Amino acid sequence: MPAEEQAFQHFLKGLELPGDHVRAVKERNSLIKGLIKKEIKISGVFWGGSYRRGTYAGSQDSIKLHAVISPKYFYECQKNSRKLLNFVKHSLASDQLDIHAGRGGQVLTVRFSPPPDIDLVPSIKLSNGNYMVANGIGGWLKTNPARQEELFNTKEGSSGDRFKSLVKLIKAWNRNIGEPFNSYFLELLIYYRVNEFSKTFAELINSVFWSMTVFLPEFLSCPAVREPVSLGELKSAAERAEDAYSLSCRALNEGSSEKSLELWKAILGDNFGCN
Repeated sequence: MPAEEQAFQHFLKGLELPGDHVRAVKERNSLIKGLIKKEIKISGVFWGGSYRRGTYAGSQDSIKLHAVISPKYFYECQKNSRKLLNFVKHSLASDQLDIHAGRGGQVLTVRFSPPPDIDLVPSIKLSNGNYMVANGIGGWLKTNPARQEELFNTKEGSSGDRFKSLVKLIKAWNRNIGEPFNSYFLELLIYYRVNEFSKTFAELINSVFWSMTVFLPEFLSCPAVREPVSLGELKSAAERAEDAYSLSCRALNEGSSEKSLELWKAILGDNFGCN
């Protein structure tokens, strides 16, 4: 295996959730579930987000826990998602939970020491199996974590178990440049655009960057619920993609493995290539 491909494999291992964090997540799930059931009428809790999709990419990714609450609260809060989040927050106020509004008012972040934190997502179940969750401005958006998981697992199987790894690498790049892109938007970009996974990760990443320079849509449709997902910061996106494509081309064509790894480190962050 070429040195660059080995470096990618090693870097990906560093993006996995550590075993002690996995155990902590399970324990915190039980704690939050027990407390919320005492205060609010719910019909269940389940994992969502990148944690459920298998695209979790390091400690800065959120771990979402959906709580399916009774529709009566939806109406009591006048269908306003901000009011609903505040209601849930105050209902759970206790010495056991350090809870704050998070992700621009879309979730309630339950902070723990040591990490990981949990993003609690009050969710309203719809008759078609989808869920309504807060959009951060008082309204709602639709999601379906189970369907997302199913679609991503199918894509993972057809890719020879490389799709989710490529997603994690692109998300690591996004984090390294200050996260101008909506993380889920990047997941969908790869879901829709990459169908040939026989290349090396270096070649795959370079191909993704090239496609972004050719056309970068402002929105993509979530295949699970047909809900639009925005790119993020429009003004800087194209420039960031151009820079990344230029660097990745240099890395691919660099004759020295050592120099190539340094270029990939500039793209993916200082932890790339570390032993």
